[in-house]
Formats: sequence, C-alpha cells, structure tokens
Amino acid sequence: MKMNLLRAVLFFFCEALLIQSFGQNLCKPVDLRCEYRSNPLGLDVTQPRLSWRINDDRRGASQTAYRILVASDSLLLSTGKADVWDSGKKHSSLTSSILYNGRPLQPDKQYFWTVIVWDKNGRPTVSSTIACWNTGLFGLKDWKGNWIDDGQDINYKPAPYFRKTFSVKKKVKRALAYICGLGYYELSLNGKKAGDHMLDPGYTRFDKTALYATYDVSSLLKEGENAIGVILGNGWYNEQSKAVWYFDKAPWRGRPRFLFNLSIEYENGEKEIICTDPSWKVGTGPIVFNNIYSGEKYDARLEQVGWNTMGFDDHSWKQATAILPHEGRIKSQLMPPIRITAELKPKTFIKINSTTFLYDLGQNFAGVSKLHVKGESGTVLRIKHGERLDAKGRLDNQIINQYYSFEDPEEQGQTDIYILKGEGEEEYTPRFTYHGFRYVEITSDKPVELNKEDLEGMVMHTDLTPLGNFECSNPLENAIWSATNWSYLSNLFSIPTDCPHREKNGWTGDGHIAAEFGLFNYDGILFYEKWINDFADEQRNSGEVPGIIPSSGWGYSWGNGPAWDSGLLLIPWYLYQYYGDEDLIRLHYENYKRYVDFLTYRSKDNLVDIGLGDWVPWKTETPVELTSSCYYYMDALLLSKFSGMTGRTEEESYYKKLATKIKDAINRKYFNREKGIYANGSQTALSAALYFGIVPEEMQEKVGLSLAQSVKDNGNSLDVGLLGSKYLLNALSNTGHSDLAYLVASKDTQPSWGWWIKNGATTLHEDWKSESSLNHIMMGEVSAWMMRTLAGINIDPANPGFKNIIIKPRFVSGLNHAKGSMNSIHGEIVSEWTKDGDMIILNLRIPANTTAVLYLPETAGRQIFEGEKLLGAKSIKGIQFLSKAEGCLVYRIAAGTYSFKMK
Repeated sequence: MKMNLLRAVLFFFCEALLIQSFGQNLCKPVDLRCEYRSNPLGLDVTQPRLSWRINDDRRGASQTAYRILVASDSLLLSTGKADVWDSGKKHSSLTSSILYNGRPLQPDKQYFWTVIVWDKNGRPTVSSTIACWNTGLFGLKDWKGNWIDDGQDINYKPAPYFRKTFSVKKKVKRALAYICGLGYYELSLNGKKAGDHMLDPGYTRFDKTALYATYDVSSLLKEGENAIGVILGNGWYNEQSKAVWYFDKAPWRGRPRFLFNLSIEYENGEKEIICTDPSWKVGTGPIVFNNIYSGEKYDARLEQVGWNTMGFDDHSWKQATAILPHEGRIKSQLMPPIRITAELKPKTFIKINSTTFLYDLGQNFAGVSKLHVKGESGTVLRIKHGERLDAKGRLDNQIINQYYSFEDPEEQGQTDIYILKGEGEEEYTPRFTYHGFRYVEITSDKPVELNKEDLEGMVMHTDLTPLGNFECSNPLENAIWSATNWSYLSNLFSIPTDCPHREKNGWTGDGHIAAEFGLFNYDGILFYEKWINDFADEQRNSGEVPGIIPSSGWGYSWGNGPAWDSGLLLIPWYLYQYYGDEDLIRLHYENYKRYVDFLTYRSKDNLVDIGLGDWVPWKTETPVELTSSCYYYMDALLLSKFSGMTGRTEEESYYKKLATKIKDAINRKYFNREKGIYANGSQTALSAALYFGIVPEEMQEKVGLSLAQSVKDNGNSLDVGLLGSKYLLNALSNTGHSDLAYLVASKDTQPSWGWWIKNGATTLHEDWKSESSLNHIMMGEVSAWMMRTLAGINIDPANPGFKNIIIKPRFVSGLNHAKGSMNSIHGEIVSEWTKDGDMIILNLRIPANTTAVLYLPETAGRQIFEGEKLLGAKSIKGIQFLSKAEGCLVYRIAAGTYSFKMK
C-alpha cells in the first residue's frame, strides 16, 4: 500500500514538473469519450471506440503519439499502471474512433482509462484526467429473470403499474438498473423517479430490436426495505387508435411488457441481482388511457398514494404474468435519451369564458404542457394542443385530425384529459405522449379558475449536445436559423421525424436532407447510427426500404424511392465526413449493396423512374426520373467508395463503372448542351445536376449561368420543392453566384423562408404556401448553407472528421458580418468576418491537431495581412501559400488563432 502511494506521489510530481517546465498550454488530452459519451453507463459494445481532444493553444499544435491505459481500478491508473489494456506508445495523430483492444470486457463492470500524448515536438505531456465506462449486459445470457406483463390483452386501456419490494442488508457500493421495455416505461425506487429520461425506450422495429437503458440508482437505495415501481405506457408498441399508417396492425403489436435487472454491488465485493419474475405485483392507477397520437387520459381520483414505496398495502394487486422472452435483439440504448430541456412561459393568455382558456406560448415546439389547477372533484379538463388558430381565434386541429379514425368519441388528436381529484392545487404533466404545438386550449365541463401562470410548455426532444452556432448582421437570417433549429429539435424523438403533431413518422427523405444541418450543430453520431440500424431492420430481402422508418409495413408501395431511401447510404457517408468514423459503413455494407442492386433491378437504360420526386414545389415540377436517377448515381458512387474503404476492390470497380453509366444516361436523356439546361430547365433539375456532379466539368459554368438566370427570371426567388431546397443555394454558390444565393436566402416575399418568418413563423413549414404542417424540418438545408457558405466552414472529403477544414467564406453583398462556430471532434472551429468600410476582417480558430485550407478572394488593389504581416502570394509561419484558384489565394494554415485583414 505504501509503495502504491509512493508511486502515485511520484507520478503527479512528474506531471507538475512538466507543467512548470513547458507552461499551461501543454498538449493535454481532454474531454475523454467512450462511444462518443462521457463516462457512459450500460455499453454493450465489446470493442468500444475511444476518443479525446487536444488542449494546446500553440500555433501548429498537434499530437504525434499516444498511449492508452485501461484498468479495473482508478488507483492503478494514478500510479501509471494498467491491468486491462496498455496500448503502448502509438506514433499517430489519431484522437478518435480508436478501438479498445485489451482483455475481453466483462458485463456489468466498471473500467477506468486515461491517455498520455506526445506533442508536436515529440515531448510526452501530462496525462488526461481519469475517465470511465460501465459495461452493460452483452446478450440474453447476461439477463436474469422473466419478461412480465399484466396479463391483459392489447385492447385493455388502463396503464399497468408494477411494484416489487426487496431488502438491502449490506453497505451498497454501487447499484445499476437495467430495464428493457416494449412500450414506454417510467422506473422509480422508493417513490423517486430514476433518471430524467422521457419516453424510454427509443422507437425501433420492436420485433427485431428492443433497447434497454441503464440508470445509476445508488443514491435511491437505502439500507433495509426498498420498493421498485414501474409504469408502462403503450408508445409505438401498442397503438390502440387507428390512423392512415396502420400502426394498429403493426407486426410487433402487443401488450406492454418489460424485463428488469437491478445489479447491486456491495462494499464487500458481493453482487446481488433483483429481477422481474411472477413475484412482482401489478395493478392500475390514474393513467386510464395513453396514445402517441391523441394523448393521455389521467383520472387523479384513481391515484394510489405511495404505490411505489414501502408500506403500501398491495394485497388487492395481482401477481404479474411471466411471458415468453423477446425473440429479437436486446441492445443498449447508446444514443442520448429524450429529456425535458426547457420550460416555456405563455406569452399571452385569454379567458374566453369560465370554462374555456387559450394560451399562446409564443414558440412552436414539441413536448407537453404542465398544468396547475384547483377545482371540484370529477371536473374534466380537455387540454388540446395545436399550432393554428381559426378565424375566431380558437385552436384548430382539422389538418391533423383528418388522418385519424378514433373510435372513442372523446379521443381527439393532441388532446390530454385530466380529471380532478379536488384536493387543493393539483399538478399534471403527461408521461406517455408528446405533442407539437404553440397554443394550448383548455376546456372544462365545470367552471374553474385558471391564470396565465398556471400552464407551462415543457420542451422535449432527444437531448443531443449542441455543437454549432451561426449569427450574422441580418436579423432575418438569424430568425431563419433559429426556426430551423427549433424544427430540428422538434423532430428528434429517438428517430428523426417529419413533424411532431400529425404523423411523428421517420420519413427518410426529411431525415437525410436535414442531417447536415444537424451534424453542423449537434453531436448526432449515436442518434443517426441508431436510425441506420432501424433501416437495416426494415430492409426487405429484395433490398427495398419503406418511406418511413420504423414502419408498420406502410411505405413500401408509396412514399419511398431513391430520393428518400438514399438516407441509407448518405447518412453513413455524412457521419464519416463529419466524424471520420467508418464503423457504420463497415457494419451495414451488405445492406447498402442490396439496396443499390435493387435499384439496378428496377432501372431501365440505367435510369430509375420510381418513388417521390421534388415534393411540394412552388410551381414548376421536375421529372421524377431525373431526381431519382441522380440519387441512384450518388448511391452507386458511394457504394464504390464504401467498397474501396472495406477492401472490396472488384466491387469498387464495378460500382464506379455503374455510376459512370448512370451519369452518362442522365446526360444523354436530359442534358441540352446548347442551352445549358437539364430536362425542363427547372431550378431543381439544374441544381440537382450541379449538386450531384452530373454536369460535365466543361459545362458547369454554363449550367450555373442557366440556373442563375432562372432565379433572376423568377424575381430572384426560388421555385423548388423539398429536393431542390437541398441543392439550390449550394449549386448557386459553387458556380460563382453566392450573392444571388444570399438574395434568395434572405428574401421575405413568397415563396421564401423569410416569408414564413415575416408572417410569424417560429419554425419551418412543410410547404411554401403554409397550407400544411407549420413545424417541418425538411426545408432546413438553408441553415446548413449559412454555415458552409456565409461562415465558410466546410468538410474536406479527403480528410474526414475535420482533420483538415476547408475555410471558404463568401463576403456577400448586403451582409456586413457573419460568424459560425462548430465544436468538432477535434475542438472548436470558428470563422467570423466583419466588413469595416472597405476592409474585411476575418478571425479564425483552427483546433489543435488539425489544419485548414483557406480561400481568400484576390481583389485588385486589396492586400491581405495576417496580424501586421503582409501575406499575399507567399508563406509565413503557420501559413503556407498553396495556389490561386477560383479567384482566390489559397493557403494551408496550421492549428491556432488568426486575424486576417483584406484592405
């Protein structure tokens, strides 16, 4: 023991000497992540991915080597020892996606790790702080006990409440609860909710994959007698109401059920497992109905006080029913959970009469409302949520209700029902539903007193960590970015959805078109990896996938096609580009191949004419065959890249040649070289051909001019639908028309994003006329374009994961300032520019262990300085002149902070 203490003192003394010798700006590893999470629980990955960032503010800072140490005890690491894995010194600049390669990991066990790195001068630096991860349960063999339910059938309405008592007779070191539910659940111990998750578990193709979550419940246990409580909700597992997507007929549908293991580790090293079995008791409570489309009905008169604590009399409760185990996979829920992330206060409140009240929260969002109310026992409140008001100022949900066929006359879309118990002030927040809304209308069957302060909006979504931000001198652009952000978050509920009210479906086209905005601004890798796993679960043997994922079976014959389905290949490619992570590409390679082969089977003359096209265009339609074939080309090209990355050289060659055939076929049929247009010359046709690289290189300028002319002929306005909204601004900017792209992006006349904002929108709409959903993410590429073009932060396809960053800001007319920031896997990237008279000032931050290629416009009579040093077409310390291209001087710059002046 004394020797270990001596080693620890010596270890930290050496670190202190290093800091004293070289200063605080040492190349120190920080932000240690395991599977992209900080100190995660419940990992069921046998070779988790390890990553860190480098904290080093020196110009040109980089890592030249690393050494990872993993131990079963943190004390070992503090002495420089590792009994689980010592990677040895690896001469590499890698700091992410490094696979653990030590002893086989054991289930339900905690591991500690640290990393030592060598800086740009080859000096070892101080080690990182000690991080940890906890393995979960790796498979069915690691789970104890039985799946249980309440013995009722799928049509039984009341939610089941389960309880179990047990005794803790020793001192607890740590306790982890593992719970897998089919249907939503809420777990509590001794009357206190475990964790802050909402709507667990994540939505999957339940008959193939069920997710479990892990909670540290050590603080909720006590010596002596303890009680566990679990409530189950229907969620997507047991859809009891009818809608046009037929989830009431889903192949997985069943009565909600769950499997639970509580792993208690005692101070003396012993372990005990409390698990589900028929000894659990089950009853009912105040949740008498719950549905993902309509809402929750809660009768407070049926509350059973203390039902999830010791001392509760459960003699009238029956024994739980042990049922057959789940036949699919049980996997850990690695993505962040859904949480309540903010509370909104009403902006206005109107008392229409003594039984009707209207709240305006001032922001369209997804979540639930929290109500405080007093009233007579048995008073029924209907709490209706929506995003529109009718001509009389009443909430109007007609647009969404047409999609449902509710059999119970009191059931309505987005409407919770609360029945008062009549015992002073009561508080109600639904557990097992969510809504998309700005307005809340409450009606009561008896007069009640409600005030502005009695209701709050609880903002909910999958809680991805924010990474990026954009702001500029144009308030309209800032409002568009904010609306995009709200729509993106409103449509994150363990899958990317189209809208949070009408459907809540995982439309594949909406999801992949919004993905780059998401990856610029949020840490979304685990979220999107989970969704691509859902794609794999839904894919048929033929290779076909549905238009919504997960699906009850709906969407294979309508709503899909390459422009939607290509999310299967595009999202793994985006994750590779934004994170440098190949895992998803390798994991589902056969799924990607099967899909491209399916398209080849459905093609004719190397063109594909299936699926949806440019959905909801302003006025000009574009041939579906053109847009679908563009995606077919991109899929074949990506599959060729994936084949090369995974060592499949023959398939790499085959799919590259296939892509060339598709490209040639598109050009033969649709390209008019003389006019420089594709198909009917629609903005979508022209921008798609440019965006996907279909246009022959020597013709790109001409096609770009045709596109610009089309926009000008339309009053500097867009004329596109969903697909065109992805390509238009990018195609204009990439062909030298950034000023025009900015004019389109900043218009406030119809059709435009700005017209929505001018007319009161706080989220993006589904169509340019605002006739459908008012909270759709699918037109959100405009805000990714702001980051990419105005701020100028771009990925480098040849150096994925922002290992090298392309900085290419466009200093467009009419804009005086723009700033974009993005916390990449290597650290924060910042690009900020300001016009000061005739001078442009550009400030950059390039994170340690990366480089950047910077494009600055070469303008007659204007010189370029970095700090006080004249730059021009030459190199200085940290800045290497590369070439002249696209009217710019091009430089390679090292990590560090820079201030450029063009004057």
